[in-house]
Amino acid sequence: MIVRIPLRLSNAYLIKGQQPVLIDTGCPGEEQNIIRALEAHRYSLRDLRLIIHTHAHMDHAGSTAALTALGGTPSLIHSRDYDHLLHGQNGIVKYNSLAGWFIYRFLLHGYPGAKADIIFEKKIDLQDFGIEAKLVHTPGHTAGSCSVVMSNGEALVGDLFIGGWLGGWIDPNWPTYHFFTEDKELVHRSIRKLLDMGVEKFHTGHGGPINRKEVEKFLEKASRKDAKS
Repeated sequence: MIVRIPLRLSNAYLIKGQQPVLIDTGCPGEEQNIIRALEAHRYSLRDLRLIIHTHAHMDHAGSTAALTALGGTPSLIHSRDYDHLLHGQNGIVKYNSLAGWFIYRFLLHGYPGAKADIIFEKKIDLQDFGIEAKLVHTPGHTAGSCSVVMSNGEALVGDLFIGGWLGGWIDPNWPTYHFFTEDKELVHRSIRKLLDMGVEKFHTGHGGPINRKEVEKFLEKASRKDAKS
């Protein structure tokens, strides 16, 4: 079961398996919000089996250092984003709109760095952590972005794309590009990878969830635009 944890700027997610697994940790200072969400489902922080980072931006990894210090939970990230997590840096930020510039200028900043206990490259079977899922590399938003693909056809995709506009406040079930995108072609390839894996429902870091049909439309439109350019 996937539980959305709405935070100040993004969504974190709790996967309820044999032991709970946390996907992303929000901004700095949001650890207590996450602890309260765990407690609402009758878990303590020390029950967490693993923290998975979809990428290392401030609004998705900002409370990792605090949570791991409080609970001793191991964390995982892709090797291409590990240095950013370790040093609390956002890395390359390519904004593609005025809203993206505003967020980059006024909202995106450094955060407390954290070590990762597990660093992966391409794919990890998460059965060893008590959930029926695979973790796959889905670059594009960042070089080390990844997605959790559940056996039931749902996926948690971080910021590979987002739902709606204004961080999901408007039309949250419609896919669009994130304000920051390192490589749009890689985004398209990563989306295709997830569709080819049979994903039917996409849980995003902002807005969402989004169904397969809408994601296919989004990708088809993007492909037509690429063919014309």
